[in-house]
Order: sequence, then C-alpha cells, then structure tokens
Amino acid sequence: MPSSKRSPSTRASGVILRVQKGKKGDHLYLDIHDRGVRRREFLKLYLTGNRELDREAKLLAEEIRSRRLQELRARQTGVELPVFKLEEDFLSYYATMAARKGKPWKNTFAHPLRSPRPLP
Repeated sequence: MPSSKRSPSTRASGVILRVQKGKKGDHLYLDIHDRGVRRREFLKLYLTGNRELDREAKLLAEEIRSRRLQELRARQTGVELPVFKLEEDFLSYYATMAARKGKPWKNTFAHPLRSPRPLP
C-alpha cells in the first residue's frame, strides 16, 4: 500500500500570505514552505479596520510575498537573482549627487565626515 505522504523533495513549495488574529488587531505574516520545512515570517504589518490603510498594508505584504517566492524559486533552481545597486557604496553615490545638486548637498555630505566621535 503506497504511503500518502510525499517525500520532502516532491512536496509543494510556496509562500502564502496569512492573517493572524491578535488581541491588538489582526496582523499579516508569510507562511513559507520549502522542501517540507515550514517557517513563518512576521511582517509587522497590521490591519486596523481603516479600509485605505488596510489596502496599503495588504499591497505591501503581497509585494513582500512575491519577492520571497522569487527568492525561493531561485534557490530551488540555482538561478541567481539580480542585485540592483545594493552593492554601491553610499558615500560615493552621495558624492556624485552632491556634485550634481550643488552647495547644500556638499555641505550635508561634509558634515558626517567632521563628526567628533569615531564611527563604529
């Protein structure tokens, strides 16, 4: 008699957006299934009862869900996701912006460099 349980490699993988009811209101979280392992990612997004705010929270949660699903699929297939300007040094970016924008930007750029405390 065949077993009704599927092996971890054939189990469905996915990311599901769920709502959990709480004392202070409902909050959104992701239910992530990957190769038979389930984990939750709490998004710190709450449903307040205000239609407009709830709509925005749900849209943001859906964007996060789709990003996590892309990451999951990329990890399963071995495809590397593109990184968009995350590796660019912020100070070099700000220096180019200061050169384009003028004196106020240059003053702001120079200010943290004259900090009396050393940065960690």
